[in-house]
Amino acid sequence: MSCKTFHAHEHQNHSQLPRLQQTRSSPLVVAKEKVSITVFGASGDLAVKKLFPALFRLRVEGLIPSDASIFGYARSKLPREKFESKLTAKIPSGASNEAVASFVAQCSYVSGAYDKIEDFTNLRLALEETERGSASQLRIYYLSLPESTFETVCRGIRNVLLPAAGESGVRIVLEKPFGKDTASYLQLSRQLSPLFPETNYYRIDHYLAKEMIQTIVPLRFSNPMLESTWNSSNICSVEISFKEKIGTEGRGGYFDGYGIIRDVVQNHLLQVLALIAMEPPATVDASAIRCSKATVLREVAPARFEECLVGQYGRSLDGKEQGYLEDPTVPAGSKMATYARFVLHVNTPRWKGVPFIITAGKALDEQKVEVRMKYRGGTHATSEKRAALYPGSAGEELVIRVQPDEAVLLNLNTKLPGLSQQPDDRSLVRTAISLDYKVKYPDVRLPDAYEQLLLDVFRGDQQRFVGDDELETSWNIVSPLLHAIERADAAPPMIYPFGSSGPPSSLHFPLSSGQSKL
Repeated sequence: MSCKTFHAHEHQNHSQLPRLQQTRSSPLVVAKEKVSITVFGASGDLAVKKLFPALFRLRVEGLIPSDASIFGYARSKLPREKFESKLTAKIPSGASNEAVASFVAQCSYVSGAYDKIEDFTNLRLALEETERGSASQLRIYYLSLPESTFETVCRGIRNVLLPAAGESGVRIVLEKPFGKDTASYLQLSRQLSPLFPETNYYRIDHYLAKEMIQTIVPLRFSNPMLESTWNSSNICSVEISFKEKIGTEGRGGYFDGYGIIRDVVQNHLLQVLALIAMEPPATVDASAIRCSKATVLREVAPARFEECLVGQYGRSLDGKEQGYLEDPTVPAGSKMATYARFVLHVNTPRWKGVPFIITAGKALDEQKVEVRMKYRGGTHATSEKRAALYPGSAGEELVIRVQPDEAVLLNLNTKLPGLSQQPDDRSLVRTAISLDYKVKYPDVRLPDAYEQLLLDVFRGDQQRFVGDDELETSWNIVSPLLHAIERADAAPPMIYPFGSSGPPSSLHFPLSSGQSKL
């Protein structure tokens, strides 16, 4: 499948309005048309915890039109006061009463089913009332819904909720999951593609809006010192890790339908891999970056069962934390993996022979998401010379720490500080040159990922959203592995204690990567 063309609307730069602790400069979205956003699933957790607070902040900071109408739509019959309580439940306590009241006044709620034309007609009439007198309209529809409803709702939008301009006046935001394997994703794609062009769909992967993930492209391509070494001649392994200290916390029933590979790897971590491994894009606009990501993902060999280790957390050693199978929402005897560690191979000249080691797990001993690139330490000749001069010295490491405590670190060998007591003292110490964002930018508020994503939707910028061809290719990478580990006769995952580093053999797997301890 070839890269598709994605178009981003351009907007003029404008001075910023007063803001809440905002220190990042960002152009104001200036809309010639009347803008509205409708959140389907408005009574759910995502809307309450993420979407409404993000819309509030964007509006207060003048980053979206002040007259943009916000609609909530759900099956629940919510009185106005209950809807308002959901709107304001997660708004920061320091927000002014005036700002909150102004935001709430712009919000409306419509109750209805997702498959009834008459209910969608009521929503259309409510939208048209707010658009009265406007020459053109832009309608954003955010589907905070299960994927099983996507086709029905998008068909309702197509048949009932188009503005006067037709499909060009519509942007549709979709939340993961997008299928469970290649076949189910292609079925979903076949359902949606006849209804709207690819340019209308904004598929969410909120990791693409995290500050340190956004940093990867400028870090690589604006620093020739790094980009010139970003290849198999200099790098011996790339580790992409996602570790959580928490378990499923009552969501076991939902999680058991997906598992750690679908929940984290197929989307978040493969997107990170694509940004690390892709070739330089022609430009830094959305279409070029998405095309570069899709191109390199097609060169990733499918994950192999022989190069994978899966586990499932059991009760903690002290007995205080229950195991996965003790969650009453998890089916008895489930073999679903809560931990996976495996190797991927990127078959391009740049990365030939470099293992990309993927680790993802729940109920572990630490909470972190990071990319760790381990350098070879030069050519064979220079490595031998270094070893002769400084025995035991290791290659450099570049670490991009996504969370917690966002940072970029370069691990180097330096002299051990203090008096040199021997003439040929060659004592070294591992030293990190650190760009710690909290230290370097103490006054900068790093926005929540959904603020960035919603702002991008208003702007029409699809760079931080996932394209159809990226999704198909990423499913091709993990689907054979999923089918192998989920066979009825497959061996059960290795049990590891809640709060441990994972299955006992995980620290030594894979043996051939030359990686450091994760």
